[in-house]
Formats: sequence, structure tokens, C-alpha cells
Amino acid sequence: MNKLSISANDASIKYLSDKDKRLAKVIDTIGDIECNIHDDPFEFIVGEIVGQMLSNKVADVITNRLNDLCGGEITLDSVQELSVDDLRGIGISIFVHYTESTGGPIAWDVYLYCEELGKWKSVPIVDENTRFTDVADACGFKAFDEGGPTPKGVEIIDDGIAMLFDHGYKDGPNQTFDFDVAELSFDNGSLSVTDHSKGLVNKYWPLIAD
Repeated sequence: MNKLSISANDASIKYLSDKDKRLAKVIDTIGDIECNIHDDPFEFIVGEIVGQMLSNKVADVITNRLNDLCGGEITLDSVQELSVDDLRGIGISIFVHYTESTGGPIAWDVYLYCEELGKWKSVPIVDENTRFTDVADACGFKAFDEGGPTPKGVEIIDDGIAMLFDHGYKDGPNQTFDFDVAELSFDNGSLSVTDHSKGLVNKYWPLIAD
């Protein structure tokens, strides 16, 4: 892979600095740079387009699927041979449905939906009666309706959702809070807990952690 050196004193770089003072500060701070020139510019730009607005993990999955469809080499000819359905089929779409109780911040009726390889699949996380499905067992605690933690919130992450749980209790005027978070991954129609800890609270719900 060849390398390209770009000087902060180049006329084109100076032109950009003159047009954008905030960019000029960045250029002055970084100075000269050296970058790699990709051997195949078409494959490089395809990868950049695929990765827009995606995490590196998801972008890599989609790029690898495209590479497989193209027979191991992403070229203009191999991409043109693919149908629209072929291209749609390599995408991953995830969204989550949940309802917050009017009596307080409780997430219930939670379902994770994923479009993978052109097919929609769904996995129930907490049903309409606030009963966990298999998540409680995977996390190692009782279900909510059996005295387990209260599901408090849901956030979408790269390949699934993060759920906030409160293990505290309320007894009359006395109330305690004890939060942790489980990351639930959705892959090939199966749900698994990839991480579950108190440390994740600060990552997804920093105001609660503080």
C-alpha cells in the first residue's frame, strides 16, 4: 500500500484554512500528515459508503457479506451483476418497541425486531405483563413478576439493545435504587446477553449513575 504525504503548507491546505477558521486550528495542531493510498479506490469508496452512520462492527459485517456476494472481490463488474434484492439482503436493520408505564418509568411490552438477510424476525424481551422471557435466566436473576428487578429503560445499540434494571425496592416511604445494565445481542434470530454489569450504567444512563 502506497503512502501520501500532505504538508500543512500546501496551497490547497492553506485554501481550506482560509475558508474555515475552525478547520485551520485543527490543521495547525496536527501539522503535516501521512496517509495510506488504497490499491483499489473502488473497493475503498464502497467500504466508506457502506460504513456511513454505522459502527465499525456493523459496517464490517455488511462489507463482508457484500464481498461474499461478489465472489471474494468487490469490483464495479461484480457489484453490477447483483440484483437490488441481493443488495437489500445484506443489510441489517434493528428497532425496538417498548411502552413506559403511566405509573412510573417502567419499560414493558418490549420487543426487539431485526431485518437480517431480507427477513424480519422478532424476539420478546418483556411481555405486556412485564414478565421477562428468557432474559432473566440469562442475566442470572428472577423475573420481574417473581420479585426480580424492575425493567426501567431501553436503548438501541449496534446489534441489539441495552436494558436498564433496578434491583432496589420500595417499602412505603422508603425506596432504594440499585441499577445495572444488560447488553442484549440479536444474531441470527437468537438473543444473548453479551455483557451485564453495573459499570454499563454510566455508559448508557450517565445521569442515573451520577
